[in-house]
Amino acid sequence: MDRMQCVLSGSRARATSLIGVLLATLLWSAAGVAGPPYKIAIDPAYGGDRGPGKPPFCDDLYKGEITLQVGLMLRDLMDRDPDLDPIMTRDSDVERTLETRLSVANERNADRLLSLRLNVVGKVISEQQKSGILTIRRESASQDALNLSNFIKEAMGEVWGELPNHGVQAFDYRILTEAQMPATITKLAFVDNCAQDASLLRDPVRLKQAAYAHHRAVRRSLGLAGHPDVSLGWGAVGGTVTEDRSTDGEDGAPALLGAWVGMRKKRAPVDEWADETTADLPGAKWRMTLPEGDYVLVAALEGYGTGERECKVLHNVEVDCSIRLLKTSPPVEPPEDLDAGGGEDAPWFLDEVVAPPATDTRPSWPRDVMGPPSERDENKSSGCATGHGATGPPPLSPALLLLALLVGALSLKGGVGSSARGGFRP
Repeated sequence: MDRMQCVLSGSRARATSLIGVLLATLLWSAAGVAGPPYKIAIDPAYGGDRGPGKPPFCDDLYKGEITLQVGLMLRDLMDRDPDLDPIMTRDSDVERTLETRLSVANERNADRLLSLRLNVVGKVISEQQKSGILTIRRESASQDALNLSNFIKEAMGEVWGELPNHGVQAFDYRILTEAQMPATITKLAFVDNCAQDASLLRDPVRLKQAAYAHHRAVRRSLGLAGHPDVSLGWGAVGGTVTEDRSTDGEDGAPALLGAWVGMRKKRAPVDEWADETTADLPGAKWRMTLPEGDYVLVAALEGYGTGERECKVLHNVEVDCSIRLLKTSPPVEPPEDLDAGGGEDAPWFLDEVVAPPATDTRPSWPRDVMGPPSERDENKSSGCATGHGATGPPPLSPALLLLALLVGALSLKGGVGSSARGGFRP
């Protein structure tokens, strides 16, 4: 009986503990303390910029299109992040009122709000602020809003470091004061600064960097460690392979059709290729589709030096990664026959090869000396001499001639003596 009471007592204790945990969970949820996935409202400002009386900035830039591009890129990043749930206040190029955009974020109980905007020179705070990035929070911002704005300022400074970073400033914009969650405004750049800022705003790769910066800042503000372990997106990378003539000061870059192109991960072994192809499209163009990340491009072609450069592949972005190769001079081998007619000191190479004359310009021998060609051949074969051109024995030198006469004289003297002793016999 005592044993049964102990079992029942333990069961009641465990049940009481379980009920306590459930009640604590309900009270935690009722208090509004949320956990992942966190809802993030993305607010691309403006919209519907194209139309009569709405000229572009710097010939081709519309504020609403730029903020929408960055907003959609940021949404795609958060869609693949299991800790975040993106909410778009607009997802097409239409103009929505501030009230409509605010109601989307507030009614969906977003945990953070990111408003993406652009600056113009005519609305600068001071004359010095004609370029760069500006992050804005409300005057009485919460600690979460302060953290969010500071993290965005730092992340944007990392990816767009060539632009001035004006830091975090406090202004009570309606979207900040009426939002029911920590909110911030990022003025990405000056859309009418055509000399510097506009080049970043029209480059999809740089816009994707801004989206990455906001993604990292949001995760940091929520206390999420590191980058989420999510499947990578895919992007396209391509370009051309051309000859580098910059050292010669020549214009134009001939296309190197047929060049080999390889891509490897930035920290991968040098022979571990993610993909490889040939620049065989018109104009020596090439193209690959790879998982997003940092890569090293290597290109090579016979007769040219190997080229190498870094490339970043981004999700749903076409990245240009063209490369130029320097032409190399092949080693020159000397000819086998070094006889250039000038002895050992004569150079074996000639700038121009001089061909022999088409006709024999040598003077012909007179017929009365050598005779016709047929007679010359006969004279050579028989060893007969017919004049100055005789082919007989060469003439003797004076010393040899004197020696021959002396030997003959001695021979003659010896012969006479023999005849005297032995008599002459006919």
